[in-house]
Amino acid sequence: MNYQKKIFTLCLTIISLQLFSQDWVGFSDLREKEEGFVIENSGYTTKGIIQIKPCSEKIIINTKDSTIKIDPLLIKLIQKGTHTIIPKFFNDSTDFYFCEAVDTVHTLKIYKGYYCGNSHTTGVIGFMGSAYGYSPVFWRSYVLSTDNKEAVSLDNTADGINMVSYKKQLRKIFANNQKILQYLDSYKKIKFEDIPKVVDYINSIY
Repeated sequence: MNYQKKIFTLCLTIISLQLFSQDWVGFSDLREKEEGFVIENSGYTTKGIIQIKPCSEKIIINTKDSTIKIDPLLIKLIQKGTHTIIPKFFNDSTDFYFCEAVDTVHTLKIYKGYYCGNSHTTGVIGFMGSAYGYSPVFWRSYVLSTDNKEAVSLDNTADGINMVSYKKQLRKIFANNQKILQYLDSYKKIKFEDIPKVVDYINSIY
C-alpha cells in the first residue's frame, strides 16, 4: 500500500512540475497590481501591493503607509502571486530580464525571462509622408548562462506563436562540443517548449 502511495505521489509531483514549467506569466499578469513581497539584496523585506512596469524597469510597492519605488538592481527577488520573479542583468548590464528560475543548480543555468524589446513601426503624417518609430514589444525568452553574468536568450513572441526552430542557434552556442551537436541533430526542429528538455540533457553531459 505504501509503495502505491509513493508511486501516486511521484506521479502527482511530475504532473505538477510539468504544469509549473508551462505556467508562463503573461504581460498583463506581470504588470497587474498584486499582493506580495520584495526581498532586497541587503535582506530587507517589504510587503504590499506590487506592480511591475517591465518596459520601464520599475518596481512599485504600495504599503499601508506609503508608495515605494525600488531600483531592480537592488532586488533579490519578487514574490508576486504564485510567481517568484528575479530581476537580472546580463552581458555587462546591457540585457535586463524579469526572470523565473527553471534550473540554476547545474552548469548551464536556465531562466524563463520576460523583457521589452523594440519593434520597428511606420506611421503616416499627412502630406509629409511616412514617419518611422519604435514601439515596445513584450517577449518571452529562455535565458541560458553558465556564470550568471554572460547569457544568451532564445526568444519567442509574447502570445506564444512559435514560428522558428532553435536548433541552429543552439548548434552555434555549442559548436565545440561534438556530443551535444549529435544530440541536437537528433531533432528535426527544436521548438520553444523543447528548450528546457534540451538543456536538461546538455547538463547531463556538460
